[in-house]
Amino acid sequence: MSVLNRIASLFRRSKLDEELEDELRAHLEMRAQDNIDAGMSEDEARREAEMRFGNRAAMKENTRAVYAVAWLESMLQDLRYGFRILRRSPAFSVVAVLTAALSIGITTTVFTIVNSVLLRPLPFPDSGRLIAASTLDPREHLPATYVPDFTAWREHNTTLKAIAAYTSDDYNFSGAGEPDRVRAALVTSGLFATLGVEPRMGRAFSVADDRPNAEPVAILTNKFWQEHFSADANVLGKQVKLENRLYVVVGVMPPDFRFPDNDVQPSILLPLGFEHDLSNVTRFVILNVIGRLKAGVTEQQAYTDLDRISQATLRQYSAGVQAFLKDRTIQIANLHTLLVGDVRKPLLVILAAAGFVLLIGCLNLTSLQLARSIERSSEMEMRLALGAKRARLTRQLLTENALLYGIGAGLGLGLAVAAVAVVRGATAKVLPSVASISIDRWMLGFTSIVTLGCAMLFGLVPSLSLNKARIAHHPGEGRLTTGRGHRRMRKLLLVSEVGLALVLLAGAGLMIRSFSRLMRVNAGFNPSNVLTAHISLIQSEFPRVEQQIAFFDDLLQRVHALPGVDSVGLTSALPLSSDQLTLTVRIEGQPAPPLSTLAPTVSVMSVSPGYFSTMQTPLLAGRGFEETDNRDSIPVVIVNQAFVRQFFGAEDPLGKRIILPGRAKPVPDTIVGVVANIHHSGIDHDASVQLYRPYDQMSFGIAYRMAIALRSRTEPTLLVATLRREVANLNGGQPVFDVATMDQIMRESLAQRRVSLLLLASFAALALILAAVGYLWCHVILGGAALAGDRHTHGGGLHSRGCPSVRTARSGLDNSPGSHRRVSWVFGAHPLYQHPALQYTAL
Repeated sequence: MSVLNRIASLFRRSKLDEELEDELRAHLEMRAQDNIDAGMSEDEARREAEMRFGNRAAMKENTRAVYAVAWLESMLQDLRYGFRILRRSPAFSVVAVLTAALSIGITTTVFTIVNSVLLRPLPFPDSGRLIAASTLDPREHLPATYVPDFTAWREHNTTLKAIAAYTSDDYNFSGAGEPDRVRAALVTSGLFATLGVEPRMGRAFSVADDRPNAEPVAILTNKFWQEHFSADANVLGKQVKLENRLYVVVGVMPPDFRFPDNDVQPSILLPLGFEHDLSNVTRFVILNVIGRLKAGVTEQQAYTDLDRISQATLRQYSAGVQAFLKDRTIQIANLHTLLVGDVRKPLLVILAAAGFVLLIGCLNLTSLQLARSIERSSEMEMRLALGAKRARLTRQLLTENALLYGIGAGLGLGLAVAAVAVVRGATAKVLPSVASISIDRWMLGFTSIVTLGCAMLFGLVPSLSLNKARIAHHPGEGRLTTGRGHRRMRKLLLVSEVGLALVLLAGAGLMIRSFSRLMRVNAGFNPSNVLTAHISLIQSEFPRVEQQIAFFDDLLQRVHALPGVDSVGLTSALPLSSDQLTLTVRIEGQPAPPLSTLAPTVSVMSVSPGYFSTMQTPLLAGRGFEETDNRDSIPVVIVNQAFVRQFFGAEDPLGKRIILPGRAKPVPDTIVGVVANIHHSGIDHDASVQLYRPYDQMSFGIAYRMAIALRSRTEPTLLVATLRREVANLNGGQPVFDVATMDQIMRESLAQRRVSLLLLASFAALALILAAVGYLWCHVILGGAALAGDRHTHGGGLHSRGCPSVRTARSGLDNSPGSHRRVSWVFGAHPLYQHPALQYTAL
């Protein structure tokens, strides 16, 4: 008989049993008839036939083994019996299934996140060979790869199959709906070959596109194409207007394309060579470089190759630049490792915490099963007395445990699916942008492996403990005793649960204390009721600095006159942002350091006179900016406390003069005030050395790109539409972008820490609850079992050495005649307790 036929026979067992019974009956009748023909009476003939025939039940089992898969049929029997056991103990079943569901669901959710971010390769072919290459600035050891280095690497390297460079910028977009500010990635034509991707529509950039004076062309991302062109299939050949320049659309990227940079998620791709002349080696445009290693080439070999080329390129620079760059280094990093570097440690901590929750849940279930095994010891003794083997009982207990974990895993998988959807939205700005959190076969495989592994590993403990337990009946006393090993194992499990839960609680407590201290840090400003927005003027419409300043002056007057606005100010860089300009600074009277020396640098921001009062940044000394601080007055600056500490120490800085680059003549700037430190890199970082200039005296930087901040007496978000209207009244094509309150900016700056804290604290709380439930439930179950046994004992007393809470459980339960039946139904006391031979009092 084929295996398929044997499996099919399991689903028509009733019919096969009827046929087997008929066949056995026919054989018996034939044998009995032969005996009658031989002269026996009818009763003697039937009795002799049955004796000669043997055990009919054993013969049925042997016959079924012929036409059925015996192990599968046995497993189905165990599963059916397991379902009956679970139905018989509803309270135990609910608690156990929920414990398994929460433990497996949480672990599966965290694994899905970790797999999507840390383990899953980047969404590019053979992504393991993609690297990021850069030269490190000798001042701050930050990536700063210049055009000459990239062009030399591209032309002379021997270790890279392909190499590409990119940078990014923001553009005012108009011509399709409302004006908007979009991020564009400026890429070389080799980017597509390096990443191994192609547009879903149209073509990639060619070498001819990647040159100055070429026809302006653009490639759209799938999202931008859908939002602004309504997924028009005929978009190729149409034009998009960026900063009043028309670009011809030549391609659309596929939906799953992710740009390989967490900080650059563009809406449009433009040719880098068109915007910046890469043939001009005197241009110091900072680039990001991506390469694809040749087959068999290691990162160390690529490092040696590119370092050799960079050393040769250095000789192209002037003597002063060579002296400045002589200590620079090359950095080669796997692209995937680089992109997930910031979140690797927090994710691993959260994964470890989820593993603790899973372990506590498994220990909890094992403890519950072990406690419940005392109830079922009578049942097991009866089955052993009837001839069942201990291996058969162990398999039954393992099947029941697997059933319990399987039901819990099914619920946990549903919980994980819902949790992943929530996490995907909540961590959009926290996790790397190239990571796409999704449910895949790895999630299902992980859930299956965890479920099966936990069921088998932790299911062995109660089954082996029961098999090895010294179970002794005392008919005269009506009690049953268990060995010390059984009690010791139960205590060990409970101690382990509580210990692991306390470890998680300690970790969560330390993180909460650290976060609480962080929230008490003085950020240098008051974020309440402050609305912020960014405005970048179209340079073709405002080509001169005077025009740009006039626009912002007019806007300040209009916004300040709005109802509900207390104050308004402008800044080139808002707090908790990385938009500030970094320049070298020299105190007047001190000699200029040589180029080979790392000169001190400061963060420079341009602000309007009302900015500090709007942000409520304390003025510690001197005065703030005034309307008279303009291009016709003496250049003045305001510095922060960190600036004073670094350059002047205890000396009074007011009236001192500093020299900044950017002017044809180095006119000194006079320090007229000192303000409190404002945290620009995050409140979890020390405040940088900062210097503020009146935006009307701006002689460097970007005058056309400013951020406006207004303090409102009411909910600041109510002023968003009014602000947009005032900007449109000044210039109808001018977009207002990145609108947010300072409270939102504060929350986003701490989003990663907050998410990690909430997850770890939630896991710790759940772990403590699971441990408490396991501890209390064990005592309640044992107490209930003891009371059930005491109700049916013949003269035996209640012994409570095995569980200290038995006395409490006994005194707290109803003493009515039917109370033992209710206890047995809820906690799973087996009906065999009613058998006179098995009456006992639990120890």
